[in-house]
Amino acid sequence: MTMGVLPWTLVAFLLSLCSLTAFIRRCPRRLLDFPGGRKAHSRPIPLGGGLAALSGMLPVSVAIVVEGRAGSGLLLQWGATFSIFLVGIADDLSAKSMPARTKAVATLLCLLLAIESPFLEFLLVLIPAFLLLHSFNTSDNVDGLAAGLGVISLTLLVLVDVGAGRLELARCEGALGGALCAFLFFNFPCARVFLGDGGALFIGGWFAWRLLTDREPWLLALGAVPLADLLSVSWLRVRAGSRPWVGDLRHLSHRLVTRGLSPVASVVVLWAVHALLATLSWGLCQHAGWSFTSVAVILLAAAASLRV
Repeated sequence: MTMGVLPWTLVAFLLSLCSLTAFIRRCPRRLLDFPGGRKAHSRPIPLGGGLAALSGMLPVSVAIVVEGRAGSGLLLQWGATFSIFLVGIADDLSAKSMPARTKAVATLLCLLLAIESPFLEFLLVLIPAFLLLHSFNTSDNVDGLAAGLGVISLTLLVLVDVGAGRLELARCEGALGGALCAFLFFNFPCARVFLGDGGALFIGGWFAWRLLTDREPWLLALGAVPLADLLSVSWLRVRAGSRPWVGDLRHLSHRLVTRGLSPVASVVVLWAVHALLATLSWGLCQHAGWSFTSVAVILLAAAASLRV
């Protein structure tokens, strides 16, 4: 069944590679990220991650619809993820960053499309899903980090979905992973294009929707490092008297650099830690019956990250 995923991954990779090549050459001014403030780049960089994800997902989505294999759940997931992507693109296009409250409300409304009964159970999952959604946006603070974390999580999710016979979902996730690999070709180790809010929220939105609909605790581990970064950096900001959503240089990647690692090495270390935590959480949950292992793993990772 894995062979049914690989062709779409390759198609998504090639299509995203071509679309990003054209986008970098003719990027609209409003989708350029200009240097200044705490930003490390010295020249305007296109915000093309959302384009890469969208162009990579388009062919497999059309194919699934034509084959008549797109159930209402998958269509709703596409719709919600695309809506979250539009929120991110609106933020990328705005002259000033979208207010944090506006972005939070807009993305929360997108997640509410998944409302199912029992409603109380849905509400209990909504907050972790909301944090998972925004954690990938938070982790987009150094070249290659958020997209690489997304590829790792998508690879694990493809293997799980193929094993469970959910081929349509696996094909979509393989396509998104292929698109992100093409994006990393331009983004790591030295960025010629950035993920932007459109790309980061697209990735987080896919995982958040899966958590809302499947309600399997181990799915939180798909955001193990992003969630640990979100929780730890928020705590450090609050302790310093700042608002938790105001950007700074307190992220895990920044703290690793202050400990002597290069930016590239810090990204590779966080990729490796994420792969280990996500796989460990899934393995213990599936084979040892520890249904809340992922929650414990993330909390321990957040606690450990405070010491970095």
